[in-house]
Amino acid sequence: MKILIFGLNDTGKTTLASVLAGHFMLPHYNADTIREFYDDWDFSEAGRLRQVERYKNFEFGILDFICPLDATREQLKADYFIWMDIHK
Repeated sequence: MKILIFGLNDTGKTTLASVLAGHFMLPHYNADTIREFYDDWDFSEAGRLRQVERYKNFEFGILDFICPLDATREQLKADYFIWMDIHK
């Protein structure tokens, strides 16, 4: 099972991903952790596309990152999508 949790900064993506990963006993892949591993803090369009390519290699788990474009979400082929939003 692959679950993508996406949305803007500070919406609780990582918090929810951590809880779900523990509940379903799945690995949790956080965007900042992946970027830190690759030492790639490029947030340009090319940098975001590289990040999607990395995420595509995960066959299962909880994927946690902003992922703002429909096209990139489609490429990930997640089984479930959870969009996080903040209402103030």
